[in-house]
Amino acid sequence: MDAEQLLEAWGVHGRILALLLENTVPEALSGVPAGMKGRSVGGNLRPHP
Repeated sequence: MDAEQLLEAWGVHGRILALLLENTVPEALSGVPAGMKGRSVGGNLRPHP
């Protein structure tokens, strides 16, 4: 895979992720994965300080 293909793949990934997040109800991101403590699923999507 050359650099151009990698950038194209990264762009596709970004567009798919944006589409998924735009169409996910906020309640779906409020849960914490089973058996884990800490941040919610949505909390893990935010940039870390």
